[in-house]
Order: sequence, then C-alpha cells, then structure tokens
Amino acid sequence: MVYVAKITESRGAPKERAIEDAINHAVTEWNVDIINVSSGFYEPREQIRQAIQCAHASDIMFASGHNDGTNKPLAFPASAGNVIAVGATNNLGKQSSFSPLSENKAYFFTAFVERIFPLDKETSGTSFAAPIAAGSRI
Repeated sequence: MVYVAKITESRGAPKERAIEDAINHAVTEWNVDIINVSSGFYEPREQIRQAIQCAHASDIMFASGHNDGTNKPLAFPASAGNVIAVGATNNLGKQSSFSPLSENKAYFFTAFVERIFPLDKETSGTSFAAPIAAGSRI
C-alpha cells in the first residue's frame, strides 16, 4: 500500500510543521515501513529531527539531497545520520550536474532521473529520485 501526504500548497518551500506532521502521521496512523521526503531545508529543523527519531525505530526513511549540485551540502533531512540521502544520475550512471555529492555519508543512494518523462513532460531532480529509491525497497 502506498500513502501520500501533501506537505505544501504550491511549488514553494514546505512548512516545517507539515513535514513533521506527515512523518508522525505515517508512523502512528498508517504504520508504514518506508517514508520518502522529497523536500528539504539547508539547515536542520529540530521538530523534524525529533519526528525522524521516532520514525527511525521501525521505519526506513529516504530524502532527496537537493538540486544545487556540489555547490551546497546535503539538505536536511537527507543530511540526518539515520536517513538515506538520495542523489540523481543520468542514463550512463554518472552523477547529474544538479545532484549533491555523498559527502562520505554512510547511507547515500542514487537513481536514474535525469530527463525522465513521468507526466508527458520532461523533468529531473532528486525529488523524483527519492521515491524511486524508496520504491526499490518495497
């Protein structure tokens, strides 16, 4: 079974509370095994970190790294120690220019998502790579 929690009303940045609530709901109400967060922040957020800690006891969490290439460190929650960070590759298995480096993170996964066509339009990004990585665990 796949569940989806909406964390933003538009293409803008999600609210910290929405991500925290979505993680908590996934654990307490849906009893999920895998959580994907296709969003992030450049600074850690304590409320989200606490929700991740609660979820980590029984769940695997994937999170997109970011789409700023090697210019910035991994976004949070992908940078959290108990979260599998996800980057992107092209069709040759090479790191996409917008994908972050693993930064020696113990849990870093990549998925082919450069120039894919999921909804009749070309798209790319680690936000698409994270659910592909999470789906590979099902």
